[in-house]
Amino acid sequence: MTPLKPRNKTPENRTIDWISLGFSAPWLVYLGYIYDGLLEPNAPVWKHVYVIICLAVFSIIDVAAYTVPWVLPVSSYFRRLLLWTALLLVPVCGVMLIAAIPPADVLIGFTIYFVALWTFAEDIPYSTRIRGAFAIAAVSWIIYMFSDGFPINFADKSRLTLSLGIPMIGIMAFSYLIQLSKNADKTQAKLDMVSERERIARDVHDVLGHSLTVITLKADLARKLLHVDPDRADAELEAIAQLSRSSLAEVRSTVTRLRIPDFSGEIQASARALQTASIAAKLPDAERALSVFGVNSSLFSWVLREAVTNIVRHSQAGFCEVRLNNTGLEILDNGVGIPAEYAAGSGIKGMKSRVESAGGTLIIEDAPARWLRAHPAGSGAVDIRGTRVRVSMDGNTAEIEFSGDTDD
Repeated sequence: MTPLKPRNKTPENRTIDWISLGFSAPWLVYLGYIYDGLLEPNAPVWKHVYVIICLAVFSIIDVAAYTVPWVLPVSSYFRRLLLWTALLLVPVCGVMLIAAIPPADVLIGFTIYFVALWTFAEDIPYSTRIRGAFAIAAVSWIIYMFSDGFPINFADKSRLTLSLGIPMIGIMAFSYLIQLSKNADKTQAKLDMVSERERIARDVHDVLGHSLTVITLKADLARKLLHVDPDRADAELEAIAQLSRSSLAEVRSTVTRLRIPDFSGEIQASARALQTASIAAKLPDAERALSVFGVNSSLFSWVLREAVTNIVRHSQAGFCEVRLNNTGLEILDNGVGIPAEYAAGSGIKGMKSRVESAGGTLIIEDAPARWLRAHPAGSGAVDIRGTRVRVSMDGNTAEIEFSGDTDD
């Protein structure tokens, strides 16, 4: 019998949750209202000091439960939440010992804190949290309603029930809206991933379908010409090798879309794709690429990925250069320029739409003549116009001065 292997758990993020601190701390103001009704008017000073200490301990435990829940060495999130609940009950029971009001009244006053703790607890399924919050509210309400025995005085108890019940319902409703938003985000992310995978599948199918068909035809032709015209057969074999390298570069460029890399990773992926296609490249170094962050990193990664894919597929270029600064990206090649069918297609339109939606400017044009003279195409090349793809996030579309290169 094969022994069960322990499941690998994601390491817990043991940092202070400042957002939860900002959420939980303002609620502690309500403790002043609770304090005001706990003791008789002429209670001695020591009772006031005692109650204040209990409320201070309660506040510390409540804030800690939100901001540093990991301080309790319990592996199960559910058991940990139960333990935090038990710890919160300790100062509440301490208040009950000397309060001038019945213990049930004290309990119902603190119930909203327990309901909020369970409602907004992280790392526990939402349904479990809500059931726990409802159970706490229901038990507290039942104890409060029946604490004076029968008959129940609904007139006296309804006011406190409503004043505390409405905020509790509001807390649960608010948490439900948050959960709906999270579910919508998860659903949209899944749909985006499915759409992206389908697009990649189509791209890989198009690349391999065309390339393998041509390779098969050329291989058959080379086999027939091998003894009749060796020179032409050799040329066909060289074309097969070149097409294979180009197809491999296209596939590599396409499958990188399955990842969500940082810009530095995208630079490395582009270098591999260009190298496989026998296209020399001059790229920013990793340190320079790491300086791009935030929305620019995501946008520049996407534009570079699309541009390199198009260079590999359509440009017939021998050299590519990528330039970068904090607010701009520039990609140049010495190929044949943008094919008419691609210029009118959805590829460039999609690229332009994405850049503009991020607040940037996209220019796609022929490469500058001065740059083409510095980076000429092969000796047999004709009608070389090259391509310049320029993304600017600050409106400046001038050429970027290259710095920090990696030559491949």
